[in-house]
Amino acid sequence: MVHERCPGGHKRDAPRVDARIAAVAGRQYGVITSAQLAAAGLDRYGASKRVRTGRLHPLYRGVYAVGHGRLAPEGRWLAAVLAAGDGAVLSHLAAAVHWKIWRRRWDGIDVLVPGNRRNRKGFTVHRCRNLHEEDTTTHQGIPITTPARTLVDLAGTLTAHQLANVIHEAAFRNRFDHHATTKAMARANGRRLAALHAALQAHASGSAGTPKRARGPLPRDLERARAAREHARPRHRGRSPLAGPGPRRGARRSRPRKAPDAGGR
Repeated sequence: MVHERCPGGHKRDAPRVDARIAAVAGRQYGVITSAQLAAAGLDRYGASKRVRTGRLHPLYRGVYAVGHGRLAPEGRWLAAVLAAGDGAVLSHLAAAVHWKIWRRRWDGIDVLVPGNRRNRKGFTVHRCRNLHEEDTTTHQGIPITTPARTLVDLAGTLTAHQLANVIHEAAFRNRFDHHATTKAMARANGRRLAALHAALQAHASGSAGTPKRARGPLPRDLERARAAREHARPRHRGRSPLAGPGPRRGARRSRPRKAPDAGGR
């Protein structure tokens, strides 16, 4: 019978530990924390052994994927929130994607944390002094900012036209509450909310805004990603080395001769 080490020196059957781990990971999109592993009966030695054998895959410090590392977006979001610590929530564009109110693609992970915590590799940490309980909720098992608070956070990143489009999408999905948004704006003391005020006015006038670049700049993170792609593209447009040498600079090009007509002219 194979056993796993557990805290306190006791031994538990490995199948029972596996069942507990699978139950927790099944509720959390395939991810689990080291504290949850310990609660399931697995100590550090057992966790290290499972990492070596490929049964646990480290994602962040203290957070693992169970079985394989190919996670759905929800798994990657929850793993980042768990790694950021107590009180952390999914926020900004990542929250807008999870709420399905941002129509463009966004692969980044944004996490909002109360207080001053250090950055973590793999996702963007946003800090706030006080994160009010009315500004957070849980959506499909993931701690996240409310749609109203998400609009407040995006006010520093998106243009008024882009925010109006986010509001339009939220209203279409019955996730926009004007009263809740104004209350979230009132709690955000000192934030620049001119773009959000303009977006609310545009929405009230019937404008759906636009997610396109033609009506305003991209968010800073999207702009940096676009610039990186442009920089990575090959800029050399000369002849291929297999095509042989081209004409010398300054050399006159010979004109093709006209074929004689039927009369021999």
